[in-house]
Amino acid sequence: MGDGSNACNTIIQLIQLGMTIACVVLISRIYNKTGENPLEASESSLSNPVGNNGLSNYVNKVDYTSALSSFKYCQCGEKIWDNICTEEQIISGCFDVSKNSGRLLLRNLEMNCASYNQEILSHGLAYSKVFDLGFNMVHKMALGIMIILIAVLASIGISLIAALGTICCGEGAALLIAPCAICIILVCLFAGLVNFILFIILMVNYYKGKTTGEFLEYYDTCLEPTSQQLLKGAYDKLHSLDSNMTAFVTLNFIQLFLGYIASCLGFNNKEKN
Repeated sequence: MGDGSNACNTIIQLIQLGMTIACVVLISRIYNKTGENPLEASESSLSNPVGNNGLSNYVNKVDYTSALSSFKYCQCGEKIWDNICTEEQIISGCFDVSKNSGRLLLRNLEMNCASYNQEILSHGLAYSKVFDLGFNMVHKMALGIMIILIAVLASIGISLIAALGTICCGEGAALLIAPCAICIILVCLFAGLVNFILFIILMVNYYKGKTTGEFLEYYDTCLEPTSQQLLKGAYDKLHSLDSNMTAFVTLNFIQLFLGYIASCLGFNNKEKN
């Protein structure tokens, strides 16, 4: 029974080891990508009258209320332009949706592009003041989680050495590392709790309010291609960050769960011994 429990614990630790390594890689990327706010970096170019002319003109002219009454729209993929499709747009696959304009503009109205544009203009095209990415706190929490995960990796490594040593060399090898067993269990339990707290703070600051996800949706939904080019650098960085964050959130939840199971099995084995 003990051997079966040890084998199960070893398998879980191996899986957790892989998950933790992946989490370390992802959280290190998140840490690096949140060191600088790309929206603030892009504002220097937008403050140039030549550079922001296209974006400023577009933000000023968007009026979805009047657009609804004109019934002249052209849909290109999921984007809807306030004009009848030109020949070039039709060739590229766009089509006239004026008969169903109210329904097809629903997504744009839900995003409330006009409200965002008005707020952006009131801040002088300072996107970082409209979309609060929360990078300051996310950056700090990412560093804390990265340190915790590295500590967990060290504990898992020692536990695997003990388990493999027992399988290969019998109880003698386990006795050499036995004094560390309680410390390893306590570290894993403490690290799991701290990781969970930092993880919650990170998610709250990343997802609450007008943050990265809202900016990405605004960029995709409310801006013309010509205006998107002015913010493409910031968009690409934030889109990459968002993908890493989604993967990290998923894997870290699994890693925390596996860490809890491994700690319980290790504690039970210690009790039996």
